[in-house]
Amino acid sequence: SAVEDTRLISSGQLDYHTATSVAPHKDGLACLFSVAGLAVTMTLMLNLSAASPSQLHMATRNIPHPGAQVTSVLARPSLQPRISAHQSPGHVDSRLQRMLSDRMESSGPQFSTSEISPAHQVTLWGGALFALVASITVAAFMAGRRLGARSAVQPTAYPQTKPGMHVGRADYRLYPMAMASVAGTSDVIVTAHRVEHLRHLMAEAGVSAYLIPSSDPHMSEYTPERYMQRGYITGFDGSFGFVVVTQKEALLWTDGRYFLQASQQLESPVWTLMKGGQPGVPTSHDWVAANMDAGAVVGFDPWTMSSTVYSQFAAAFKEKAADKGIQMKPLDGNLVDKVWTEDSKVSMPTVSKDPVFIHDVKYAGKSVVDKLTDLAKELEAAGQDRILLTALDDIAWLLNLRGADVNFNPVFLSYCIACRDGTAQVFMDPAKVTAEVAAHLTAANVTLLPYKQVADVLADTSQGPVRYSYDPSLCNMKLCQILEDNPKAECTPQPSLVMFAKSIKNDVELRGMRRCHVRDAAALCKYFLWLEDQHAAGHPVTEVTGAAQLAKFRAEGEHFVSLSFETISSVDSNAAIIHYNPNNGDQRPITADSMYLLDSGAQYLDGTTDVTRTMHFGTPSAKQKECFTRALKGHLALSNCVFPDHVTGQQLDVLARSALWQAGLDYNHGTGHGVGCFLNVHEGPHGIS
Repeated sequence: SAVEDTRLISSGQLDYHTATSVAPHKDGLACLFSVAGLAVTMTLMLNLSAASPSQLHMATRNIPHPGAQVTSVLARPSLQPRISAHQSPGHVDSRLQRMLSDRMESSGPQFSTSEISPAHQVTLWGGALFALVASITVAAFMAGRRLGARSAVQPTAYPQTKPGMHVGRADYRLYPMAMASVAGTSDVIVTAHRVEHLRHLMAEAGVSAYLIPSSDPHMSEYTPERYMQRGYITGFDGSFGFVVVTQKEALLWTDGRYFLQASQQLESPVWTLMKGGQPGVPTSHDWVAANMDAGAVVGFDPWTMSSTVYSQFAAAFKEKAADKGIQMKPLDGNLVDKVWTEDSKVSMPTVSKDPVFIHDVKYAGKSVVDKLTDLAKELEAAGQDRILLTALDDIAWLLNLRGADVNFNPVFLSYCIACRDGTAQVFMDPAKVTAEVAAHLTAANVTLLPYKQVADVLADTSQGPVRYSYDPSLCNMKLCQILEDNPKAECTPQPSLVMFAKSIKNDVELRGMRRCHVRDAAALCKYFLWLEDQHAAGHPVTEVTGAAQLAKFRAEGEHFVSLSFETISSVDSNAAIIHYNPNNGDQRPITADSMYLLDSGAQYLDGTTDVTRTMHFGTPSAKQKECFTRALKGHLALSNCVFPDHVTGQQLDVLARSALWQAGLDYNHGTGHGVGCFLNVHEGPHGIS
């Protein structure tokens, strides 16, 4: 039972990879068991037709339940290592035995041939033997077809769809409702040859392990296609993941939002999924510290690793592997980029050349000069001379500019140094700057410099003693090291001052957010009415065609620019994949008998939306009603809560989950997050999780 399997998976007692690890052989096994079962059944029917009523009564007693073979499958040596480290095979086995015994007690009459005549039994066994030989032949044929098709598959251009899929909504997807296997949600990209090429380059560079984060040089959650190295090397296109590759192993860490998706997208046995945050699963830095040999060298690209992540690895090596002498080695050039550029099948994308445009003050609510003046006061109060800004949304907000370098996020690749005198320098591609934008920057005392020149400015010692502030979680290790190596620079790592200023919306931004939500809600209402009309007329609508129609309705609204993330239009069990992309899925029809989850949003000149709705066009089951009601109770409890200052989002999160916990339910992702104003759909530092 897929539902029972999912119950074990959601409670952490059965690793998802274990439950699905025999999938590559599914075609052959299906043929083997189904053909044998059919032949045996036909033989039994022919023989039992001659049996007496008493024999037929006795022939319904003792056949073992088909599910009883599950425990023997889990006992295979090849599968046991994939059982979660915190659960012994025996524990999983006993849990399944209890499930199966419960089923057998209620499974009704069962079958035995103990009283069938010897002649009939000989015929039965002859038929079974014939069925076995025939089914082995068919299985071998099907396996050959599968292997032939697998070897013929060529990697398609990555990414297959636009990046920027949404993360961490308050839509409460209850994983006990998920099916353990969601067929056809995405294709596995063959990556074995990429990993082997990477290992060859690692050996040439003299490193024992190579670290691959998901970020770009700006530590963005959603990255330009050019910087999707982690997605290219793994085939997993979720927004969060961290990769460690050694000469023997390749591991991907991700969080609960992506357990299902990663399980389906990672090529097995090339990759091992590490379910971050689960009991018995070490962090990436702890795993490297425990599994590297003495004197090992761990390589990484300093442009795509943050100072914070680097510090985590360095601390783990010092605290847990001090006797091994493991070293971190920044490499010149990204090794995955080298694999990518030599890939004849998949071309590495280039950086966007789309022009930057001005975000009018009538939408921004405050001029660039005023923002720089406020920031200068903050720097003076903190005893700082300059602040290095690396986060793309911080820079876009501060300079009242928007761009199109990242799908669904109106930002542009850039760095910025703001000074205590109210001036600033912005580092970006001059080809993206129109005359209008250049004049806009000049009027605000902002100097335009080439993108790569930021390293030279930070390394300059002629500027005299200067006190820099930077956010270590948002600044790449390369720039941090340049600052640290500058004898004239005094560095203070601290959270971005602009991040805090940006998160507090001014009156104009608040008004714009409210207005754009009204227009967005009108588009959603049109869409839901359209869905009802299509159902009434008998016109089929799929996850994909529904999402396309909603995009059309949104585009009709005033100030519409684009979607704010890839629309998650998902039916039934597809909704269990937190960031489900219908374009990669099985395009299920939205029917009156199915539950439909729609998670979508848009970018408008005056704001950004992110809305999730779950509905049923027919009669939902009692279980669906209960889960929906409990999620609603949590939502109401949280939205109606009056709380004092200094209460954190983590403390408030219990209100959203309490009603679910009472029924043994939960969701494996955050509850709520901040939203930008015509900026990123995820905006910190606040959140409920």
